[in-house]
Amino acid sequence: WYQRRVAIPTIVRMCAANGFKHIILGVDGLFSTPACSAYIREEGCVGGILLTASHNPGGPDGDFGIKYNVGNGGPAPSSITDAIYKRTLEINTYKILDPIQLDISKLGNVTLETEGGSVEVSIVDGVQVHRELLRTIYNFSDIKSYLSKRQETGDAMSGGMGNSLVE
Repeated sequence: WYQRRVAIPTIVRMCAANGFKHIILGVDGLFSTPACSAYIREEGCVGGILLTASHNPGGPDGDFGIKYNVGNGGPAPSSITDAIYKRTLEINTYKILDPIQLDISKLGNVTLETEGGSVEVSIVDGVQVHRELLRTIYNFSDIKSYLSKRQETGDAMSGGMGNSLVE
């Protein structure tokens, strides 16, 4: 799986080398887009990098893309993405840490040491904040009662939302 084996460690290494002090990842690299948006808002992040096949498909097999969400959790406006693209045309060097071993299959924190100091990598439950947000909007008990009397199918389009459907 390209984004978990290659992209996530590369992005972590680049963020750490460029001064980020705290990086948050979903366990196994999974966050649904709504969960990621909720985390960005809840944690007060400057933004979030979402790796998804549904946006800007590219990568070795045409099934990988990158989306950037800003501090309010929503997609970056075109003024920001245009500025990012313009900047990419000027890049001739970049900073990146040496390869690291990062097990993202377990919840917890990992500290990386860089020339600029320590960087904390938090591996979190990508469903938890979103679930708590949804509990303020929906009555899960009523929904469960309703669904227990019917046969329903949920389709997460093979995305990270599948974990939320189970929860």
